Amino acid sequence: MKIINYNILRGGQFEAGNRLGKIIDFIKSEDPDIVGLLECDQFHSNDNSVLNFVKKELNMRAIYHQTPSAADMVLLYKDSVEMSQGKTYNRFMFHGLICADFKKNNTVFRVILTHLNPYSSELRLAEAQIITQLAHRQENSVIFGDFNCPPYKSNIIPRDFKKTFFSRVSNHLGDLDLRATQNFQSNGFLDLFECTNPTNLHEGSYPTPLGNKDEKYPTLVRIDNFYASRFFQTNCTSVEIKKNKSLDFTSDHYPLICNFNI
Repeated sequence: MKIINYNILRGGQFEAGNRLGKIIDFIKSEDPDIVGLLECDQFHSNDNSVLNFVKKELNMRAIYHQTPSAADMVLLYKDSVEMSQGKTYNRFMFHGLICADFKKNNTVFRVILTHLNPYSSELRLAEAQIITQLAHRQENSVIFGDFNCPPYKSNIIPRDFKKTFFSRVSNHLGDLDLRATQNFQSNGFLDLFECTNPTNLHEGSYPTPLGNKDEKYPTLVRIDNFYASRFFQTNCTSVEIKKNKSLDFTSDHYPLICNFNI
């Protein structure tokens, strides 16, 4: 089973040109079972015209969450992955989440797609606590999306980065605040990229060169990730931050691809 995690920046159309065709072509080329798309701005406009176009092009079903922030999210899935229930949630959250239970090859599991608060480490922690409670209600759970926060073991120096990024990932003392991602791991949800890439922990997913987003970033930061229960960790064969010249300018985030023996 393959899952793609991708923040597509302003619906793939409303900043840095229309990139939606490139996004769809990339997803088609990977042929995933499940896709989480973030920042799906205006996919619901004109009677869900963009959402329906994406579903048709990818031949996938979808759960759509019209978020309070207007940076909507979509969870796409193939018919081969049987969904038993799906719901959206945004109480006490800036963007909210999509939570869905699936069955594939007699394995029942839960996926939670989320996009944590981009502005406050305090609010990210509160959101992470909400998410872990939902994840604990199913034995086999995977949490993925844009966490707007590096992983727990990150050793980046916030003051070296763009001031707006520094303010978002630091606490009141100016130190790197990783409590949101630490909360996932303290609750037993493992960093799947770390598990499968133990010698490459410094590889990042944000920002790409699109629109010079990478200016004043001394290094890329892995704010997109997968956190999962032991079952998923045991069955995870690879997690890759997909990079190439085309994806450099398809979004300000690089997509993550996670493969499982399920």
